[in-house]
Amino acid sequence: MAIRTVAAGGILRGGARRAEQPLRPESLAKQIRQLGIPALPARGAALRQHIQDSPAPIIADALGFHPVTTAKLATETGTTYNRYAPGDHTQSPLPRPPRRTDGS
Repeated sequence: MAIRTVAAGGILRGGARRAEQPLRPESLAKQIRQLGIPALPARGAALRQHIQDSPAPIIADALGFHPVTTAKLATETGTTYNRYAPGDHTQSPLPRPPRRTDGS
């Protein structure tokens, strides 16, 4: 089974029956091995690249890794997201009470 590429050079779901079906990890690993790339080192390299580009807790949540695993990899790769605060940052903090100007 050959990997089909799109104009941008990306992998196009080779082996899927319909376009909306995702490629199974086993199929992708097989295709990577056929290209002569060892799958496990490639997986580790890809994970480390993701962790360099985004905070480790987000990568852990998105890809199903344990947060401690991605935190250790983040330390190994020297990322600067070690003080990332997860949570909803879309809400403004509570307004401050007005300052008193009458001297009391």
